[in-house]
This record gives sequence, structure tokens and C-alpha cells, in this order.
Amino acid sequence: MLFRSGYRSRARAIYNQRGDEYGDTWALENIVTTYLDGVLNMLGIFGLSLAERRLLEMASLVDVKESRIKHGSWKLDNSDDAVNYRAAFSAWREAYSEENGI
Repeated sequence: MLFRSGYRSRARAIYNQRGDEYGDTWALENIVTTYLDGVLNMLGIFGLSLAERRLLEMASLVDVKESRIKHGSWKLDNSDDAVNYRAAFSAWREAYSEENGI
């Protein structure tokens, strides 16, 4: 059966690898949004919190992975990363919603 083929362990292994390599870059105190801030400022959007900008960054990464999966050549890394990007986005969105009564 397809769902017994280890997809959970694969996603967990990728998460662990990426977390070890990049985890500290997603900590709020380490977020860098230079280009995002430039675009937001150009659009007249100011004062977003780091958590809000991190949500925007992650939403953008999910969209990029979706584009690569839909329009690019197949690369396993795109699919692997998409699972974890969606999970991170969902967790941060939920936390933000709860903290802000949304």
C-alpha cells in the first residue's frame, strides 16, 4: 500500500536534515527580510512584525515549490521541501492566528 511506503519517515528525515542545516535561519531573531521589506515599503506597507514577515516568506517559498512542481522538471527535492514548507507555514499561521485572535 502506498501509505505504508515510509513517506512519514522520509518527511521526518528531510525535516531533521533541513532543521539541522537551516533551522536557526527561521528563528525570529535571525529573520532577514531585506528584499521583502523593500517591496512592502514600495507598496506602502509598513510596520509588519517579524512573525508576519516570516509568514510571508514561507508562503512565498511554498508558492515557489508549487511552481517548480507544476511547471519545472521533476526534482525530488522540490517535493520533499514542499511538505516541510507547508508544515512550517501551517504551524506558524496557526500560532499567529491564536496569538492574535484571528
